[in-house]
Amino acid sequence: MTAAAFHQRASDARYISPVGFWGDILANDRVADGVNSGGQAAQVSTIAIPASPTNSATYTVTVNGTACAYTADASATQAEVGDGLEAAINATPVVRGLVSAAYAGGTLTLTSVWPGTDYTFTVTATGGTGGGAIGTPSTATAAADSDTIDFGRALISLSSDKGAAQVQKPSASALTAQVQTHTIASATGGVFSGWVRVNGKVYQWGSEVHDTNADTTAENIKDAINAVLPANTVVATRSTADVVLTADEEGVEFDAEISATGAAGASATKAYTTGPSAATSLARSLFGVSARRLDVENLTETGGDPEYAANAVVECLRRGTIRVQRDTSETISPGDEVYISIASATAGRFYNTAGADRVWVPPSVAVWAQGEDSSTSDGIAVIQINAGS
Repeated sequence: MTAAAFHQRASDARYISPVGFWGDILANDRVADGVNSGGQAAQVSTIAIPASPTNSATYTVTVNGTACAYTADASATQAEVGDGLEAAINATPVVRGLVSAAYAGGTLTLTSVWPGTDYTFTVTATGGTGGGAIGTPSTATAAADSDTIDFGRALISLSSDKGAAQVQKPSASALTAQVQTHTIASATGGVFSGWVRVNGKVYQWGSEVHDTNADTTAENIKDAINAVLPANTVVATRSTADVVLTADEEGVEFDAEISATGAAGASATKAYTTGPSAATSLARSLFGVSARRLDVENLTETGGDPEYAANAVVECLRRGTIRVQRDTSETISPGDEVYISIASATAGRFYNTAGADRVWVPPSVAVWAQGEDSSTSDGIAVIQINAGS
C-alpha cells in the first residue's frame, strides 16, 4: 500500500489505518541515489554503403522527414560516400539532435542521441550512372525506455553513468544465468563424487564409478547431480564429457566441485563459463530498496500508485529496515529467508518461499524483520537490508 497524504483516495479511508506504506524507511543506516536508467537502450541502425557507388549520384538519408544529402563526384568511392553522408547528417541540426552518424568499413551507423527515443529513416540514390545500390536500412538495436519503479522494490545496478549508479528492477532479461563446466576424464577404477552449494545449502552426491568411457561417466554424474538438487536451483546437462551446471533462474549464484579418486587417469576440471559476477548474481548486483517519497507524483490520473519514472533519481535504502509489499498468501516471521522476484509482473518484490522466477539472497544481505498482524491483510511487512557500503 502506498496511498497516503495527497496520494490517498476516498476509497482508502477506513476505520483502522494501515500500519504503514510500501517504501517507508524505518531505520536508515545508509541511503544512496540511483538513476532509473538501467535497461534502457538507444536505437542503433545501419546502412550498407555500396562498394562501387554510382558516380555523380545524390545519396539521401531522410531522418524523421528531414533529408540529409551528399552528391558523389565523377569517380565515387565507398569511403567518399560514407564519409559524405556522415558529415551531412551530423551537420544538419534538426537531425543531429536526434541521431549521430558514424561511417566505418562500408557501414554507416546511426545512433539515437537519447535512449528510449526512436526514429524513422529512408535512403535514396538519384542521378549518376553505373555503380551499386545503397543498402536497405536495418535496425540492430531498438530504442527502449526503463521501466517505472514502484516503492519498496529491490533494485539492482549493473553499470553507472557519470558516477551515478544506473538502477532497475531485477528481471530475467537484465540478469544472466551462471554456468559452470566440469570436464570429466575417466579411467577404470575411477570414483567420482561432489557437491553443489546453492541457496545457502550444500547438496552432496556420489559415488559414481567409471562406466565405459568419459562420456558415459559424465552422463551418470549429471543424473546423480540432478537427483539431489531441488527445483529452482541448478540443473546439470551433459555435452560429450562435459558436465554443465546452469542456474535455473537468472541471478542465482552457486558453486560446485567434482572430485575423482581411485585411478590416476580420473579427474574433473572446473571452468567458470559464465560468472560468477554482478550480471549473474542478484546478491552481488543488489543496490538497495526503492524508498517512498511524497514528492513522487502518480504517473496516471486514475488508479495505480506513485512510481519513479524513467530517468528519475531514485532514493534507495542500502542498509537499514524498510516496509515492503508482502504476498498475502505468505506468513512472514522475523528471520525468514528472503527471495526476490525476477518475473516481469512482480520484479523486485520480496517473498519468504522459493518458486519459479525467485532468487534467494543470503541473510547477510536481506532478512525478514517483521510480518503483519494476523488481523490485517494489507500486504505489508518489514525487510532488513544490507546491500553494501
